[in-house]
Amino acid sequence: MEVNNLYTTEAAKLNFVKGLLRAALADGLLEEGERFYLDHLMVGLGLSDEGRAAIHDAISLDSASDEGKAFFHLEFENKAQKMYLLEEVVQVSGLDEDYTDEEKALVRELAADMGVSEAAVEAVEQWAEAGRAWQAQGDALLAFEG
Repeated sequence: MEVNNLYTTEAAKLNFVKGLLRAALADGLLEEGERFYLDHLMVGLGLSDEGRAAIHDAISLDSASDEGKAFFHLEFENKAQKMYLLEEVVQVSGLDEDYTDEEKALVRELAADMGVSEAAVEAVEQWAEAGRAWQAQGDALLAFEG
């Protein structure tokens, strides 16, 4: 599914980026590659200048503070938007081939906040793992001589 077809309102786009920012900040800092990704995502989504400014301002928020909790509270229009966010968070968390316990806990926290079941989280994790295995098989083919 194309992200722009799923998140069509400013509020939905902002919530999607807020969810990804929350995940990126889980380790306490936003790395340059994460900032680059989010900046380009916001432009690609067509997020307004005000929305982009809100995201940039939130980088310094403590997500455990009252202000942080209020900002990072996510309300989506439908379950597909919630599931897509979880898919993206799980995929990005596993890019370094080490889906840590901390990352798993964050995914479950996001899911619980959005009312998504543990069974749905496990299905997303299995899907992402299968995708990583498929990618590894493809990478192995690059060295195939036959």
